[in-house]
Amino acid sequence: MSSIDDLIRSAHEKGASDVFLSAGSSPVVRVNDVNHSTKSSLLTLSQLNRILDDYLASYDKKMLEEQGMVVTAHHESNMNLRLSIYKSNHTLDIAIRLLPTIPPTLEEIHFPDKAKQWAIDTFKPGVMFVTGKRGSGLSTTLASIAQYISNQYSRSILIISDVIEFPITSKHSFIEKIALNRYDNPRNALEQAIQYARNFQTVIIDSHAITGIGYMALLLAQGRNSQIYCTIHEDNLPRWVEELILQAPYSQEEARKELSVSIMGEVNQCLVPTLTQKRVGAYRIMLGTPAIRALILEEKTAHMHSVIRVSRQLGMMSRDDSLLELVNEKTISKEVALRYATYPDQFMKGQRV
Repeated sequence: MSSIDDLIRSAHEKGASDVFLSAGSSPVVRVNDVNHSTKSSLLTLSQLNRILDDYLASYDKKMLEEQGMVVTAHHESNMNLRLSIYKSNHTLDIAIRLLPTIPPTLEEIHFPDKAKQWAIDTFKPGVMFVTGKRGSGLSTTLASIAQYISNQYSRSILIISDVIEFPITSKHSFIEKIALNRYDNPRNALEQAIQYARNFQTVIIDSHAITGIGYMALLLAQGRNSQIYCTIHEDNLPRWVEELILQAPYSQEEARKELSVSIMGEVNQCLVPTLTQKRVGAYRIMLGTPAIRALILEEKTAHMHSVIRVSRQLGMMSRDDSLLELVNEKTISKEVALRYATYPDQFMKGQRV
């Protein structure tokens, strides 16, 4: 076993989320969003090349040589790894996300009950967007949704992802998976997968590398009685809605109409450190109510946050509401909540926003 293998296992045991390896530098471990240098020996290129030999399949190595980067997954008995690898003439950088062997349950990630009831349990047709910054656990949330559906319902599920990070088990549902990293042209593979997805009741689309997946999900939802879950790597609600409309390959008026009809809602998440040195999700929940659909049609998406704030009784929730709940449950500190709050001044005054 190499020293790097030992480092990865040790980081996993200590609850780290990421390990960063770069030729000529010491390894860096991220715990609760804080990077810690291991102050060990500088890594050599030959050490990192051994990681490639141990962890990469032949198609991964081919893509790395041809494109200078690859994103892939590696599965071990006690953890899963997502590896993002960048290679240039004389350097090699590897970012490793440490993941559990199975996806956590929706309860374990504190997934909001109202969003689950609104979309998943009622099998409401349309698109549910799962949004947040990169590294916010969006892929894990989608895996948790897929496993929940399989455990509870008899449906046909297609998972389209850059890499397959978790082994979703087929309990009551039929599940098929397409890993885009196995194709020479992932964008073409995604477009073909979208066509194939028309045969499935539930489609989960998760790509960090390909832009425009939001409007692809929207196109897939047109005129179909199926559910689509899709990641958008953006925190700002009005911004991602407007960008999605601009990406659509038809007029903005048509795109607004289609989005207003097809949107189930949005689950936005960020991961915040807990009092027990772990991380927990803080959520913003937007549901596709008539008021939200009207704002999309009327080009008034800047007012979406106002609708969320006054629609708590319907199940919507602002991030600050979510943070306040976590503080009251003694899951996170008030200082952490203020750091992640959308409106910290109002949060300081104890106002619900």
